Amino acid sequence: MTKPASSNTAAPDHPRVRLHWLAVAFSTVAPLLMLFGGLTVAGTTRATFDLAETPTMVGTVMFLVGLAMLMVAFVLVGVRSAAQQQLDLLLDARRR
Repeated sequence: MTKPASSNTAAPDHPRVRLHWLAVAFSTVAPLLMLFGGLTVAGTTRATFDLAETPTMVGTVMFLVGLAMLMVAFVLVGVRSAAQQQLDLLLDARRR
C-alpha cells in the first residue's frame, strides 16, 4: 500500500529565529513618517506666511522619528540574522 500524500508541508530540519513584530511595524510606519515629515517641511517656507516655524519643526521631528524607527528596524533585522547564524552553527556543531 502506498502512503496518502499529506497536505501539510514538511517542517524545516532546524528551528528558525523569528523576526520581532516591532521590526515589521517600524519598517512599515517609518517610511510613511519620513514621507509626511519631508512633505510638511518642503511645503512650509518662511516667505509664504509668518507662522511657518511650527509646521517646519513638526515636519522635522516627524522625519527624524521616522529615520530613528527605520534604523531600529534595521538593527532588529541584523540581530535576528546574527542570532540565526549562531543557531545554525550551534546546531551544525551538535550534529557532528
